[in-house]
Amino acid sequence: MQESLTSIDQKVDALTMQLDAVMHKIKKHDSQLKEAEQRICTAEDDLVAKGEMLLNMEKILKVIAAKNEELKASGGDSPQIVDGQATAVVSGAVYHSPPIKLLGQRQSTSDGAGEGYT
Repeated sequence: MQESLTSIDQKVDALTMQLDAVMHKIKKHDSQLKEAEQRICTAEDDLVAKGEMLLNMEKILKVIAAKNEELKASGGDSPQIVDGQATAVVSGAVYHSPPIKLLGQRQSTSDGAGEGYT
């Protein structure tokens, strides 16, 4: 009887150790899943921001196109884009667009670590 209790106790200990190992793996995978979810959320936020930036660029380009058509109709000079900023002269007035940041444009990083693509 004592031997069977010892045998059962050893089996319970072995099963407890196996259960602990499984729980450790579950916690590890849960942590990895949470990290992946966070990366997905960050990527979604980045996509939304880039989409908004593209919509703003589209609006700016429409304004430039409209001013260009206005200039063509009035016989004025065509707008020019210099350093990412559109400039047009209509009847002596100068129109400037906000700076246009193009995707894939090289920029220096603020920490001096080098250059990267935006």
